[in-house]
Amino acid sequence: MKVLISPLGLTPGAVTSAIYVLQREGYGWMDELITLSTGKSLAKLCEREIERDLARLADEQGHQVKYTPAGHEKITREDIGSAEDAAKFVSKAKEIIGARAEAGDEIYLNLTGGRKSMVVATAMAAQRFDVTLMFHLWVDETIEEEGHITRLLKLPESQRRNYLNPPPDKVALVQMEVQHIGPLFEAADLSDRLQDRLFEEAVGNYMAEKWNCEKVRWRFKPDYLKRPRDLGDVDVYAEKAVPGGYELLALECKFGKAVTAEMVRKLAERRDRIREVNKREGQAITVRGGIVFHGAEWADDVIAAAKNVGVERWQAALSKNWEKRADWQVTDLRQLQP
Repeated sequence: MKVLISPLGLTPGAVTSAIYVLQREGYGWMDELITLSTGKSLAKLCEREIERDLARLADEQGHQVKYTPAGHEKITREDIGSAEDAAKFVSKAKEIIGARAEAGDEIYLNLTGGRKSMVVATAMAAQRFDVTLMFHLWVDETIEEEGHITRLLKLPESQRRNYLNPPPDKVALVQMEVQHIGPLFEAADLSDRLQDRLFEEAVGNYMAEKWNCEKVRWRFKPDYLKRPRDLGDVDVYAEKAVPGGYELLALECKFGKAVTAEMVRKLAERRDRIREVNKREGQAITVRGGIVFHGAEWADDVIAAAKNVGVERWQAALSKNWEKRADWQVTDLRQLQP
């Protein structure tokens, strides 16, 4: 089951928009929505507006998202005004996220709505669990201002949809990293797993900052990589506008590990599936698959396998003091000849 968990402030569109954006991004429709809110009366109005929008979704798309008053998780105080309140909020968020993680649900955590203290508290709670995706929505200023519940309710139903489900050019998903502190600290291979995560994050940041990629996702696994057969996730997925269309990059990141022919084969499968799904009318789409490595070994037969299936080899250089830092930085990314 796919569960969307979101702090809720006084802009219901910060929650409902996430449902539509996740669908457009390839993650599919959510099965359940849980909001974390204070006891403010205006928050209850937001909840009712969310319910109405989800009812419209069911009518128009035939998909029911579970969201009932019994499913709402509220914090009893009107606001989070002290360290004690914040601790209670973290505890409640941890309880909710933990129950869903234990049930084996896919957890999507939206940090767009609510006060900053609510968002930080929810993000802190998430670090203990295996969250599928944690993200923030960039929303156009006009949409954000006019979508406040006190203004939204003054609009006719037909106009409210612009703020509850903004057009694609008015809203964008920005992925946020979750380090999964709990599972990592319980693992025997703690150092290796932390290094893998830091390397992946550094590669993604390089693609965004140096290659000007408009969209970067870590551990990207939309529905089309799960069905009809589970192909696994893409360590770093990036999209870049090029003349006449887009370039899509599916990157596997290997830090200090030998690259195998099986890794190459699986990446080629993911790349081909991405190419098959991402056909956009009137635009030229190029999909590239590459293994980005630092200190990894390549046997001759693996290099030959990569050449045969068109998987690229990219060597990453890290800043000189990377061993002493928690924020690794890729300083150069060089493609090797086949």
